[in-house]
Amino acid sequence: MCMLGILVTSHGKFAEGIIDSGTMIAGAQSNVEVVSLTASGIEEFVVQLNDKLQQMSEQYSEVLILCDLKGGTPYNESFRYILTHEAAEQMKLVAGLNLPMYLETVLASGSMAVAELAKFAVECGQANIEVLDF
Repeated sequence: MCMLGILVTSHGKFAEGIIDSGTMIAGAQSNVEVVSLTASGIEEFVVQLNDKLQQMSEQYSEVLILCDLKGGTPYNESFRYILTHEAAEQMKLVAGLNLPMYLETVLASGSMAVAELAKFAVECGQANIEVLDF
């Protein structure tokens, strides 16, 4: 097994859009995967998510899951996977995905363990939210 994998998951095409924008800015990232909840439904999403997380857990020693919304289906099903597979040491889940969080996280993913990277992701996401006040 090698390094750390990142799974980006969301409602609709948000995750694909974040990855597309990130690729435009920082280039393609070989350790990034995506699973999206689409109109095809929750059941299909759960199968795809579980398959992808299983594949990533075999390919990577650690996996960071970035998702759009705490309490939404992508978050809840990712959380359920971590619990049912007793993968809390190898997998971390972060909600509130934004582009700065994604960029900083993927660029740092080769130099941090998953627990540290999860905290870093939250810090980066929060640090880039502001109101421009004149």
